[in-house]
Amino acid sequence: PESRIEPQKMLVSGTHVQVDISPTIAKYYLEVPKASLGDMRPDIERICGCLKEKTSLTNLSISGESLVEVSDTLRNGDWCITAVIREEEELCRIEIGNTTERLYGVSIDVGTTKLAGYLVNLRTGETLSTSSIVNPQSSYGGDVATRISYSMKGKQQLQELQSLVIQGTNEMIEELCSKAKVDILEIYAMYFAGNTAMHHIFFGMNPKYIGLSPYIPAIGSPISMKAKDLGISINAGAYVNSLPNIAGFVGADAVADIITSRIHKSEELAMVIDIGTNTEIAIGNKDKIATCSTPAGPAIEGGHIKNGMKAETGAIEHLWIDPETLEPGYQVIGGGKPRGICGSAIIDAVAHFHKTGIIDNKGTIVENVNSKRIRKNESTGLLEYVIAWPDETASKKTIVINVMDVRQLLLAKAAIRTGVNVMLETIGVKAGDLKKLYLAGGFGTYVDPQSARSIGMYPNIPLNIVKFIGNSAGAGAKMALISSGIRDEALNILKEIEPK
Repeated sequence: PESRIEPQKMLVSGTHVQVDISPTIAKYYLEVPKASLGDMRPDIERICGCLKEKTSLTNLSISGESLVEVSDTLRNGDWCITAVIREEEELCRIEIGNTTERLYGVSIDVGTTKLAGYLVNLRTGETLSTSSIVNPQSSYGGDVATRISYSMKGKQQLQELQSLVIQGTNEMIEELCSKAKVDILEIYAMYFAGNTAMHHIFFGMNPKYIGLSPYIPAIGSPISMKAKDLGISINAGAYVNSLPNIAGFVGADAVADIITSRIHKSEELAMVIDIGTNTEIAIGNKDKIATCSTPAGPAIEGGHIKNGMKAETGAIEHLWIDPETLEPGYQVIGGGKPRGICGSAIIDAVAHFHKTGIIDNKGTIVENVNSKRIRKNESTGLLEYVIAWPDETASKKTIVINVMDVRQLLLAKAAIRTGVNVMLETIGVKAGDLKKLYLAGGFGTYVDPQSARSIGMYPNIPLNIVKFIGNSAGAGAKMALISSGIRDEALNILKEIEPK
């Protein structure tokens, strides 16, 4: 049972921020004058003339998709059509009849561990459906550095990684449309957020030099590519757009985190930590912003842990230890018997181990503690604490946390805390100066803030200033999809943050 792939408890929702509705795509219904011997203008000029009269749009470029279909579409629609305009610059599609009510877009968050997708009504900004899946690239490594290394082997390897994430994206889009009863061809825009390595691989760019000093990305500014050129199964005239990247390991997801948390608009000093295999941290206010990325590693997601697993059905997600009996209690995703233990519970375990004296200040399990649950593993020789005995588990095998598991978690914690400390030092403030700490991402939302503070993942600040903002990377991408104001904010954020 422990080897089965089960539905994951993956966070899709994020903080809702009110924004202006101004997508990159607009639709205009036109009743085009019929061609005749008295009016022999070419079909495209006829449409552009109508658009100029109705909208004042001039000098539009014409997409190839529009050119090849214009004549048939006009006549099949009895000269009544809908023109689809991108960025007020390009006639990207022509449709029969009045389809102005059907205008949709998709935003996706491509994380190291998971993909999250949102289908959005571009006329209203309403999210119609959501979807999430495990990042299919995970089979090539649980962290960014491993995937960069694999892609460096050659073009074929890079194409394999790109093909996997494109395939996963298309699967999500199909599910999103099925849930909302929307035709895939009615999706006219897509916005992307992800760390810089995931960004480069998604768009087919070589991430090699991100992994080599001085860690330079191919591009920082936003980019747009035709969806059909990437193999994304939406309208052939649609574009896939990205938020900007800040630096080699600080990507579009960090920009989305800043946008969603609104720290760049705040009068007070605030920090956002998007906790994951690759953890993004930003600190600042309306006057200054600093960012960094830190490799927390797969232990946060249950990787490199003896009985670790992702946040799937059967995973222990919260754990506590009775201080008198040293007996454990736990909560399992989906109820029933546990199959393993996921990241949020590992943090709980280490926090409670330390609080009850099961481990010392160095993270070593104390052998002489009076508890039947502390034992030395016969095959490995490692000290371990038994969370669940065989008759209590779905696999009929013991679930334990050993001293190496504790060490893996502390390495991940140390990476995050180092990033936090560097950010505080960079802008010359102390932890006590923080007025808000935003925890983001699926892991950041499900972790017990007291346990995280107890093991030193972030400074000893009051818990009442800690706020959970969900999948802020996905929320930021969605905001950029529907709002020109947010797209402008992203560019301004990029200008304000200079890589050091």
